[in-house]
This record gives sequence, structure tokens and C-alpha cells, in this order.
Amino acid sequence: MKQETLDETVKRLNTQAKTARILVLVHLGITLAALVLLIVLRQIWIPLAVLVAGVLFYVFAVRTGNQKYSEALAEANLRNGLCGELEEVTFQAADGVDRELLRRWAVLPVTEKLRSRSTVSGRKDAVRYFGSEVTTQDLAGTLLIAETDRSPRPGDWLLLREELLGDDELARFLAEYGYRPSAALLEGWDIFTRTSEERIPDDTAIRILSLTDEAKFLSALRLAPEGAAAFLKNRFYTGTLRGALTEHALRMNTLPERDAIWAFFRWWLNAEEKPEENS
Repeated sequence: MKQETLDETVKRLNTQAKTARILVLVHLGITLAALVLLIVLRQIWIPLAVLVAGVLFYVFAVRTGNQKYSEALAEANLRNGLCGELEEVTFQAADGVDRELLRRWAVLPVTEKLRSRSTVSGRKDAVRYFGSEVTTQDLAGTLLIAETDRSPRPGDWLLLREELLGDDELARFLAEYGYRPSAALLEGWDIFTRTSEERIPDDTAIRILSLTDEAKFLSALRLAPEGAAAFLKNRFYTGTLRGALTEHALRMNTLPERDAIWAFFRWWLNAEEKPEENS
């Protein structure tokens, strides 16, 4: 199957947007017709029937059309913007995050109330990247994960911003996933571990502090031999496009913290891009 070009994507989305606007105008016309009939006929049943038809038209046509356009726009932007440098990109509009993946990474409590949207995944070289906007009972934000089949570093730490979770919720979460307080100290963070590696290496601590300067919303960070994960509280990457829909707009990265976090992930996984040597 031929892959759609960016120009074709822009044209398709503009057509969808035009269709959505036409549906809104039709709904407005139905509503106005109901009001005119009410004034002219001076009785309620026919205008009421027209008004009910307008409500049904809104529910099954206008709202559905707007939702499909919003999802298509989000997918196109995420494929070309946030995930522009990745291969084999996938997109799931709603509840597409793998709960087993979340439990394996154990960054946040995974409960029945957890919801996700705009879940993406892709690959670059030997690293697999995941992203999802998640909502739990008390938290909402963006979760980013990078993992590899390699195990380049020892240690297993979870860093949580102080008071990110309530005392009872934190205690249940730590007990469920086998975390215990670490002897490592880092200002502003509560640090937990699941291994005998207590102390975070100095170079890692320096990198974390540098990352927090660039990613102010960073609220949770998991470092493991097979990868890393980060949670940005109250930070989202969908629904932020403004202005005319162009190729440039679709290439926009709507998560400013992406580059800093992915650079940290690549460093942790020893997957940093190295300059080519002159032959």
C-alpha cells in the first residue's frame, strides 16, 4: 500500500475540516428553521420535531465529524512532528496504552480508573519509544518510555517529585511493585530502588539535574537496565496546533520537552548519535 505523502495528508485534512464546517452550518440551519416554524405556525409540534431532528443530526453527524477530524489531525501531527524522526510509527486515539507495559515500568499507579489517549510508538535504531497522555484518579500528563533489548547500565531507580502521590497511595504503590527507599539524595526528589544499587552515579545525577532544568514539568523518572521512562505532570502534546493547516504545521513538535527527554533516554541507553568519522 502506497504511503500517503505529507502534501496529500494536508489536502485530506483540509477536506475533512471543510466537511466538518459544512455539517455545523447545516445544523445551524436546522435550528433556525425550527425557530422560524415556531414563529410562523404558532404551534409547537412541527418545530419541536425539526428541533429533535437537529439534535440527532448534531449527535450523529456534527459531533462524529468533529471527533474524526480531531483524531486524524492529532495522528498526522504526531506522526510528522513528535515522532517525525522515528520509524514504524503507530497511533491509537483512545485507551491504546498497554497496561502490562505500564505495570512493567511501574512509574505511576495502574488502576481501573487509568485512561489514555493519543498513544504513539515507534523505533529508532535499537531503541523503541512510547508516548501516551494518561489520566489516573489524581494525576494527568504525558508518559514517555524508551526501551531496548540491551542492558547497558546496572541499577534500578524510581524518582518521584516530593508529594506527587498521597501518603497512602504512595505506600500502596511502593508495596505493589517492590520499591524501597534509596539512600541516594537528590534535591526535590524522593528516590526508591528495587536492587542493591543504592547510590545513583554522579554522572547520572548531574544529567538528571540538567534534565529537570530543561523539563520543568518532569514529575517522575524511572531508570532501569533495559530503558527509562518519564512522566510530565499536566503536560500534553495533542490539541495544541493553531493557525492554518500546512505541512510546516504538521511537522511541529507539540511537546517542547521531547528533545531533552529523548536525549537523556539515548544517553542512558548508550544510544546517543555519534558524529560520522571522516574516512
